[in-house]
Amino acid sequence: MISQSGGVNLIEQQKLILEKILCKLNEQRFAQGRKKKFDLVKITDTNISLLRRNAKVVKVKISEIEAMILVFLKEPNKYDYNISLCFKEEVDKVTKHYIDSPIWALLHLVEKHEYFHHTLIRQLRRV
Repeated sequence: MISQSGGVNLIEQQKLILEKILCKLNEQRFAQGRKKKFDLVKITDTNISLLRRNAKVVKVKISEIEAMILVFLKEPNKYDYNISLCFKEEVDKVTKHYIDSPIWALLHLVEKHEYFHHTLIRQLRRV
């Protein structure tokens, strides 16, 4: 939804970015971290199941991805965090468990510039 001021609200931006992440993941069937690749197992309404290199399946909640998208929308510089202490601290605030690498890989399926409303507004106007 475009606000009266011409901007897209955060919830709408969040939904659009989540949709892009899920579409990209569904198309390429994996998310690539800096060093690790996570193969797609299954997407449900609530979770994304990814296969780690060690053959263990990790489930990432859609709500955790949504929460991290909002972090990026509010503080764009955090997109540039690598899998370091800073990113882990942000993920820990949201997830309360250790799955920062798959979350980083999923969030980075969408490029930084796509997180900003001017890109999303153009896409909304095309629809």
